[in-house]
Amino acid sequence: MTIKPTNEQHRAVELFNTGATLKINAFAGTGKTATLILLAHATSDSGMYLAFNRALAKEARSKFPCRVQCKTTHSLACNSIPDCYRKNKDKMFGAMNSNRAARVLNLKPLECSEEMTLTARQLASLTLGTLRQYQQIYEWRGAVNAMERVHTDSESALTQSFRFGQPIADAASRILDVLGERKRITGNPAVASQLGCSRPDVILCRTNAGVIDCTIRALNAGERVHVVGGSGEILRLLNCAARLKAGIKVDHPELFGFDDWSEVVEYALSDEGAGLRTFVTLVEDYGEQFLIDSLTRMNASEHDATLILSTVHKAKGRQWNHVQVLNDFSITSKSRNGKTTYNPAEVRLLYVALTRARLTVQLPQTLADKFGIDQTPNELPPG
Repeated sequence: MTIKPTNEQHRAVELFNTGATLKINAFAGTGKTATLILLAHATSDSGMYLAFNRALAKEARSKFPCRVQCKTTHSLACNSIPDCYRKNKDKMFGAMNSNRAARVLNLKPLECSEEMTLTARQLASLTLGTLRQYQQIYEWRGAVNAMERVHTDSESALTQSFRFGQPIADAASRILDVLGERKRITGNPAVASQLGCSRPDVILCRTNAGVIDCTIRALNAGERVHVVGGSGEILRLLNCAARLKAGIKVDHPELFGFDDWSEVVEYALSDEGAGLRTFVTLVEDYGEQFLIDSLTRMNASEHDATLILSTVHKAKGRQWNHVQVLNDFSITSKSRNGKTTYNPAEVRLLYVALTRARLTVQLPQTLADKFGIDQTPNELPPG
C-alpha cells in the first residue's frame, strides 16, 4: 500500500524513527490510520493497533503489516478478565441503576429518624449520585484533552482533514474551543462543504430512544430505513418493557430491579432517570408492541436504504456525504450555584457527530446558536 505523506505525516515519521516516545494529536479525518501505517512500515519491530470497534479492527488487519496486531480496546481489556466474569456481558458492560446497585451492595433500609427512613433504592441512588458527581469532576479536569495526561519525548499534530471542507472544519474548531483546544482544524480545499442540509443520508442520535423516534417517523414517511449495528439491542429493551407491563421482572441493565412498568415510569420522572425519559415517553405514546412491529419491518440494508440511522457511538470511524444531527444531546447543565457549564462528554460526542460529514451537516439550531455556528438550510450541492 503506497501512501504519499503530508508534511505533518512526514514529521511524525521523522520523530518516530528517532526511537523516542511519540504522541500524535489528530483531528477527525486527518489520516490517523494512514499515518500509523506509515509508522508501521518505517520499522521492522512488531506492534499493536487498537481500534474503537470490530469493523475498524478488521479493516486494519488488511492494511497493516502482519507483525502488527489489530484489536479493539474492549478485546484487549477482556483478555485480562477472568472467564467467570467475562461470560456475563450485562455485568461487565451493562448500565448501573439504583435497583441493581442496591442488590449488588446488599443495602438495607436506613432509619434516619422517627419520621424518615431511606429505602435501599434511595440509598443506592445517593451512592450512585455521589460517584457520578466525582466522575464528572474528574472528567471536567481531563476534558481539555485526555492526551495531555500522557507525557512523551516528542509530540506532533495532524490538523489537515481530508474528509471535509473549511466550513465544517471551522464549526468543529468552535465546538472544541469550549474544551480548551487551541489548535485549529484545516479543511480540505478540494471538498465543497457547507453547514445546512435538506436531505440527509444519515441522522445521528445521541440515544437509542432518539433512534426509535426517528425510525417511526421515517417509516411513516415511506423511507427504507437501516439502523447501523442493527436493532437487536433496541428490540430487547422493548421486549423487556412488555414483560414488566405483565409484572415479570427482567434482567436488562436499564430495567433491572423494577417490579413493574409503573416503577419505571416513576423513575423516569426523577433526575436519575432522565436517561430513560424519552424511551418511556415513546412506549407510553405508541405502545411497545407497535414499536417492536415497526422496528421488525425495518429490513433495508445500508446500501438499499433511503435513510440511515445511528447513535453517535456506533458512527465512530464512519463518514457520510450528508449528515443531520438530532437534538437529543445534553450539552450544558446547571451547577449548584446556578451557573451553566458544558458537559465535556456530550461536547466531544457532538464533535464526533459533526465530523462524520463530508459535504453537508445540519445541526439542531439551538446547538448551532450555542456554539456560534452559522448554518443555512440550502438545497444540497451536487455530488
